[in-house]
Order: sequence, then C-alpha cells, then structure tokens
Amino acid sequence: MTKRRVRFIEGITRRNFKTEGFDMKSKQYQAAVVDDNDHLREVVLECLRFSDIHADGYSEAEELLERISRSNHPQTPDNLPDLIVVDLELKSGRMQGLDLIAQLVEQDVPSEIIAITGHHSSSDLIEHAVCFGAASIVTKPFVDIF
Repeated sequence: MTKRRVRFIEGITRRNFKTEGFDMKSKQYQAAVVDDNDHLREVVLECLRFSDIHADGYSEAEELLERISRSNHPQTPDNLPDLIVVDLELKSGRMQGLDLIAQLVEQDVPSEIIAITGHHSSSDLIEHAVCFGAASIVTKPFVDIF
C-alpha cells in the first residue's frame, strides 16, 4: 500500500473515529463506500480494510439503501455501517450522492457520513452536503490532503 493511501485512511479514521470517541479495539467497525468509479472505490475500501475496518463497496446509492433496509431490522441493528463514504457526483443509478445523504439522515441511519468530491465541485454542492448531514468533505484526487 502506498504512503498516500495510508495517509488518506489515517486521516479519515483519525477525524471520524478516534476523535469522536470511538474505541477501535473494542468493536469491529463497519464502513460502506458508495462510488461509481471502480478504481477509487477499491482504493478507499483497501485503505479502510488496512485499518481493520470491515468495508463493503457499492457502485450505486440504491444498493446501499437496500442493504440498510435489510440491516435496519430489529434483530440485526449491529449490521449498520458506522461510517459511510459517499461520492457526491454519482453517475450510475438514479440517485446522486447528495440525495443519498439526505435520505440516510431522513431515515435516522446512525452512521458518520463522509462526502467525497472532485476539486471541480461547486461550493454550493459542498455546502449542501454539510447541511444535509455530511460530517466531513474529502476532495479528489487524494493527493497530499493530510
């Protein structure tokens, strides 16, 4: 794994797990990554798994919502992801990343949400992501961000 990838995941876990009172040793944390770019999704998944976080990837928002609807059953509440990484500019499926974030918040999914987006994204899109419930924004490409 490259230094850049290690720094990326160390930054995410430090910001969204360690500083928020998560105890990385007491629980197997779960994450979900929604990005229609196969390569970028795999990079983020690899980084999360390198940090001992169980991570699943989805190319469409609808796939994640289906998983959450199955997991949000009273008998399986521990199967919800603790962290969800969402590309704001999804091109596959019917739902954009911003819509996914809004729906996750509306459904009271108790996950920390990180939005990822390209440098060319408008400041309005980024502001909306934060207003809709994203805890952090990470810009692509993941070069020297930490």
